[in-house]
Amino acid sequence: ILSETERLWRVGENNLTSGMEVNCDLDGTDRMGGFVGYESSLYSLIFGSNFRLWTSLVTKTGPLWGADFPIELREYGRKSEGMPCHYDRQMYRKLPLNWEVVVTLSHSPESKCHFIRLDENETEHSIWPAANSVTLVRPKSAVHCVTPTAGGRRDMLKVILTGDYRKGRIFQRFAHGQCSEENENRHLMRKRSEEMTRAFEDDREAPEL
Repeated sequence: ILSETERLWRVGENNLTSGMEVNCDLDGTDRMGGFVGYESSLYSLIFGSNFRLWTSLVTKTGPLWGADFPIELREYGRKSEGMPCHYDRQMYRKLPLNWEVVVTLSHSPESKCHFIRLDENETEHSIWPAANSVTLVRPKSAVHCVTPTAGGRRDMLKVILTGDYRKGRIFQRFAHGQCSEENENRHLMRKRSEEMTRAFEDDREAPEL
């Protein structure tokens, strides 16, 4: 998975079927990333493994399957201010069978990036998501936030699992987003892709952007 995500950052928009499409809702500084092309091996690595079965057992909602909405690869970089408190939008019609799954791929030890969940009494519950950890969130239910990294970095995958493919009202809005050429997330992703490509061709490590 780590090898494939490194390749995705390098390829970027150069090949949308096996690279990434920019997420127009990200600003590139607090959050950078995009949607993974359908030819990426991430889909078989995530959906074709015991991970999907494990999630079905943990949620106790019956069989869950990989959604027909793309996986998102996202980074909270060293200058990230995190993400404000919110609940996730319901992309599929049947709420009990609609889950968003966050897989933390890497998280530098100096990072202060915490995942905070607010319960029904608005009491905060905070965790520091370590690499290879999984967070399950039901849309329109769990209010959550992400704190600033304070100089660290966190890479993650955002995956939707569902037991019912009938769409919610807002699905099409997010399925067909288009960014302008001036979009800052697009600009920073292209910059990273170019630098990583040069480093790959020169057989050296890319400088951090």
